[in-house]
Amino acid sequence: MTLESKDYKINTVLSLELMDNSILVSNKEIVLIDKSVLETIYRGKAEIKSLDLIIEDSLPVYLVKKEISGKLLGIINITEKIESKYYATTGIIYKTQKPWWDFLVLYNS
Repeated sequence: MTLESKDYKINTVLSLELMDNSILVSNKEIVLIDKSVLETIYRGKAEIKSLDLIIEDSLPVYLVKKEISGKLLGIINITEKIESKYYATTGIIYKTQKPWWDFLVLYNS
């Protein structure tokens, strides 16, 4: 199933319910996160490759896969893949997975 907002598409296999203008997953209300929040990482702006709504530890979670361009050691052009997780009930990020060599990358503006 795909849930579409004006800025992006959310893929999910979960059962969604509509109640009083709210979207519920596992009887928990979820929020739609602003695209600018999803694209932002701490040192640049990333391109969203996929956005999935999953259940993790009995909570609805957005799993966002992003890519960002930069230069490894300021010399070699690379595209870094980043995976972030946001609580779908609040929109707060709680986990980001990046390559170990992330600190060696200078991001393009």
